Amino acid sequence: MFKHFLVPISNPLFNKKELYKIIQLAIKEVAKVTLVYVSDPIGPFMDSESVTRIKDSEKIHKKASKDFAKRLFKKYLILFPSEITVDTLHVIRPNVADGVVEAAEKVSADVVVMNYHKHNGIKNIFLNDKAYDIISNSKFPVLILNS
Repeated sequence: MFKHFLVPISNPLFNKKELYKIIQLAIKEVAKVTLVYVSDPIGPFMDSESVTRIKDSEKIHKKASKDFAKRLFKKYLILFPSEITVDTLHVIRPNVADGVVEAAEKVSADVVVMNYHKHNGIKNIFLNDKAYDIISNSKFPVLILNS
């Protein structure tokens, strides 16, 4: 059914139950998996005191984001068995949902696979804001894994 899964990742890692579901689906469907990490382009330490300082801070932040993404990908990649083809993609966007949709388009994913953690109250109605935004703003099917 699906031949290319896009899996947005973050830190902490997916729990083992969720990751096991992704792995089993990928094996069953003989699907490729692309892990995507979305970084904010502007670091939390930015200020408007000096244009030079901002540009230097932005460069430092982008490098730190890239390095962090590499370390996070490494943690995930070792968890996948060798029979699954897994690629990685680091996207820099101010909005995570937009970054995930951009990544899905870029790699021609068939489905976006996300985890969902149960919440109480109003958050339970709307899943979580990132999943809801991706579902609302994407032409891609979204598979939500319930932990």
